[in-house]
Amino acid sequence: MNTDVIKQLVTQAVAGASVRTLCQTGDSLILAATAKAYNKKVEGKVVEKGVGFPTCVSVNNCICHHSPLASDPDVTLADGDLVKMYVAQGVMLLCAYVCAVCKFQTVRLLLFSSICRHSLRLTTRRS
Repeated sequence: MNTDVIKQLVTQAVAGASVRTLCQTGDSLILAATAKAYNKKVEGKVVEKGVGFPTCVSVNNCICHHSPLASDPDVTLADGDLVKMYVAQGVMLLCAYVCAVCKFQTVRLLLFSSICRHSLRLTTRRS
């Protein structure tokens, strides 16, 4: 479920896109997906479900957890920005993705692949 939401957000992470709109879209996609699942009642009560952690879209030097409120200034993505996205349907079900805002999808995938390989090398060296 989280990966489907991330895939949809990545396609919308283009130059000129609003970070606030991306965050709101991510949260609404999670709510729509969770509404279809986990509908079994426990002891006659509906199980509470939904967004476990707000959708975060952090740009460039903002490390993580940027989820602007309606009263916060909005951030607009520009060509060449490095974007980190986090979504969660539950506390332990967090999904993250890193991409560069550019015209070519191939560059996004290569960048993500490169970051994953680099992270694995760092983890292996520290162990």
